[in-house]
Amino acid sequence: MKIKLKYIFLFHISLKPKEVTAPPKSPTRFFPPLSPVLDFPYGTLSPLSDIIIDEEIIFVMYYAPWCSESMQLRSEFQKAAKVLQDKVRFIAINCWWPEGSCRNNYRFYRFPEFYLYHTHLNGYRYTGPRRADYIIKFLEDMIYPLTLLHSSDEVMEFVSRQDNSLIGFFDFHASPQPPGFTQFYYTSMRLMEIDPLQPVRCAVISKFSIAEELGMTDTKQFVFVRTFNKSLLYPVNANFTSSDIQTWVLKHKQEPVVKWMAPPGYKSLHFSGQLEKGPAIIMFAPVNQLSSHNYYFNLLREVGLLYRMCSENMVLIKSFVQQSINDRASMKRLYDTDRELCRQVSHSTLDTVLNLQDRNCCISLVDRHKHFGFQDRPARISSFMMNFTQSALPHHYSTESLSSVCDTQVPGVCIKDLTSQTFHSVVMQQDKNVVLLIHSTWCGFCAALYHTYIALAKYFKNAQDIVFTRINGDRNDLPWEFTVDQYPAIIVFPAQRKAESVVFPEYAAKSLSNLIEFVLAHASNSVRTETAADICSKKCIETNLKHTRLIITKLRRERNNIVRRIKSLSKRLDDKGIKETADRPKGSVKVLWRIMNDIQRRIKRATQLKSHLSRSTGKLSIDELHKIVSVVSKDPHAHDEL
Repeated sequence: MKIKLKYIFLFHISLKPKEVTAPPKSPTRFFPPLSPVLDFPYGTLSPLSDIIIDEEIIFVMYYAPWCSESMQLRSEFQKAAKVLQDKVRFIAINCWWPEGSCRNNYRFYRFPEFYLYHTHLNGYRYTGPRRADYIIKFLEDMIYPLTLLHSSDEVMEFVSRQDNSLIGFFDFHASPQPPGFTQFYYTSMRLMEIDPLQPVRCAVISKFSIAEELGMTDTKQFVFVRTFNKSLLYPVNANFTSSDIQTWVLKHKQEPVVKWMAPPGYKSLHFSGQLEKGPAIIMFAPVNQLSSHNYYFNLLREVGLLYRMCSENMVLIKSFVQQSINDRASMKRLYDTDRELCRQVSHSTLDTVLNLQDRNCCISLVDRHKHFGFQDRPARISSFMMNFTQSALPHHYSTESLSSVCDTQVPGVCIKDLTSQTFHSVVMQQDKNVVLLIHSTWCGFCAALYHTYIALAKYFKNAQDIVFTRINGDRNDLPWEFTVDQYPAIIVFPAQRKAESVVFPEYAAKSLSNLIEFVLAHASNSVRTETAADICSKKCIETNLKHTRLIITKLRRERNNIVRRIKSLSKRLDDKGIKETADRPKGSVKVLWRIMNDIQRRIKRATQLKSHLSRSTGKLSIDELHKIVSVVSKDPHAHDEL
């Protein structure tokens, strides 16, 4: 027995798969050999330290070769490298290779990551949009982070281009590297890193007369100029380090008049964060980051400046607006020139006219400006804003286009599919009772209710004055008074009483019987009579005839009791000698007579209904039933059961 177990155990071991291990494949170059990007596929960092010593600025892409986003951005990185290869060294490092020093030293949570390294400085992380034109713009700003201003006009033009400007005063005549200039230079680069789209721009002046106009009386001072707030001087007793200056600037920085947004291209919270603050104007426009001016951005900023203009800073803002107008005019001249050039070369090939190898060059030029229709003007946008603040704008509702307006899944039953455009014309018909189902495609309860709603429409199929409709609440915007907080929702809009629309109670079960009762309770009398005439069979007629006779008997009994009470009360009053006069009517007798007349009127209506039911042979007459119901409905004292 032991021998057999041993053989079985050995046989089991022989069936187990053997563990096979193999070393990972050696990494290959991520960029082509002729690319201007210096690629380190083994993730080595030591050459990077040597390159930083020789190069002033290097731009590094830390990638993972398996990462799809790294693959997509590889071409954008190469485009930027081709443009700036004479000024910036572009390097790519595989930071996923397990044996590489990059993987052992850095822990990135995503790939790729972009860092700029400047001589003797820590890295600057690039957080802007990952496109070649944005990267080029960022690198050019980092290469030249400061602007030298020579006159007051240049100062005015500089501060008019952005909402936050930092201007420093340094005496370069005394020293080529004046005290505090290095820290100011480092600060300008850090401000570029924090917000590459709308950074706090920094400038330098060296003339005392210009500095005096800005409130600076000594060198190693700088002023923070803000569009809608007073300018601030950096405190004299504060530390003059780049980190302290940066903290002070960010503390006093004002929100831009027009915030530049560049959504990443996937689902994000970019827009919601701005819209939650209140009403906002969002302009979707093309942009050329390599151009010194942006027509559409300046257009909207000009309107924003005019909107926020006040008496305190009117002179300054007027100059900003004029600068914006000049920029837009120059862009229009550029556009007209490009259009004329393209018109001239349109009849010839690009190779013969421009002698270009890359045909996409001119095509890109045309595409970049094809949106510049220049039909938008500040006056139109200002009018749009004023109409909004005065609630004079027509509401815009998203809607869907439907191929069919009637769902005929059940023969003889029509359920109209509505959109935002057809909602009012159908629902607000004064002569129709409209039943509306608000649903959504993702709502499971809506799908479960469809068959019940179709059965409800079938129940009232012969009623001429009722219309059953439905609308997709997700794909069609409705006015706020018709919006609901949950799906499905059923609303009845009665004929001639649209303001008295009623929503089916959310706590009640949406069964067929409950829905029928709900519709009958709120629809007009015509729907009730037509439905009663349609569904009431011979047995139904007999039951109602019997019920009507009981009502008549009950009313006659009540009438006889009232007659006896009138006779008894009149006799007692006569015995006491109380006579009816104009000043002292027999109040009690008069009330009893009024009650008896009401009962007599009810008996008459019930008798009319009994006669109609007695004459009916198998089916009720809608016309006669209409007459009876219309008379009964006009009588406020009619019997409820009729």
